[in-house]
Amino acid sequence: MIFPTYPTINTIKDVTIILKVGTNRATKWFEQKINKYPYDKVFTHAFLYLTQGDCVDVGFTTSLRKLHDIMKSKAEYLSIHLDDLTKRQRSKALSIGYNKAGAKSKKFKFYDVWGYVAFGLRRLGMKKVKGSKRYDFCSDQVVDVLKEVGYKLFDDVDSETTSPCDLFLLLEDYPDADIAWL
Repeated sequence: MIFPTYPTINTIKDVTIILKVGTNRATKWFEQKINKYPYDKVFTHAFLYLTQGDCVDVGFTTSLRKLHDIMKSKAEYLSIHLDDLTKRQRSKALSIGYNKAGAKSKKFKFYDVWGYVAFGLRRLGMKKVKGSKRYDFCSDQVVDVLKEVGYKLFDDVDSETTSPCDLFLLLEDYPDADIAWL
């Protein structure tokens, strides 16, 4: 995976997908062995960069975090900016992202453990297992936001079974995806 590197995180454009290269061994194993992910660098977390350093991040809570705080870990990060998002879609994505993070309502939403377990079971072929539409996990939230703003590429993507690696595979050759390492 050869992509350019942004000179600083201050050059990241509004509404950009950020993927974290794996530190979670279980997720790495699952992606490479079960899902047959073809690359050595496995993405184990996804979040949405909003604007002015703010990211909406799903962990044990859905929260608003600063990108420079997230990047204090020694992990590698890849940014994917969708150049063909319209100004209206971008504005709506910012609003949705801030609302999901609780920035306006000040209420944090607890991480949906069942949603994550259901994701794994569905990826193993148990299609009748249902996750939760109420709460998201990391890549689920990214897909949901982009679907909600009407981004056509994600119309047929099932957010409940989309991993960070799936996001990368969907966008790696997409002509309007500006991809760079951070």
